[in-house]
Amino acid sequence: MFNIAQCHFQLQHWDRAIFFFEGYLRELPGASNRALVDDLINEARQRGESQRKAERDRLDLERERLELERKDKDRAAAERARLALRLEPVAAAPGRPIYKKWWFWSLVGGAVAGIAVTAAASGGDSRTVLPEGSLGTWDRR
Repeated sequence: MFNIAQCHFQLQHWDRAIFFFEGYLRELPGASNRALVDDLINEARQRGESQRKAERDRLDLERERLELERKDKDRAAAERARLALRLEPVAAAPGRPIYKKWWFWSLVGGAVAGIAVTAAASGGDSRTVLPEGSLGTWDRR
């Protein structure tokens, strides 16, 4: 357990290192290196606390930065709205002719495809031979 604690200590996983150091002391209360382990536990606690404090400070700074960005965006939006009110209306451009719109050519293409399918279906062989038997009343050719 001491070696596992040392690994966590070297990896700067302070809480895990403390957990394993204390577990080591629970298993071997009369360990010959008890003073060293106590010193390592105290050091891990100090470093863990300073790491948590640094993380809290970093999060506070990040929160402040995001708040300032939000305020700047609000100010910029208000400025754009104010400028939009001062702009004069511009005359609308004349619309494009119908033959230059995408939906017009989609309708034309659909109509041509429908006519072609109808012509192909009606221009086939007109002789129909019905199948024989009681189950053969549907011709699905």
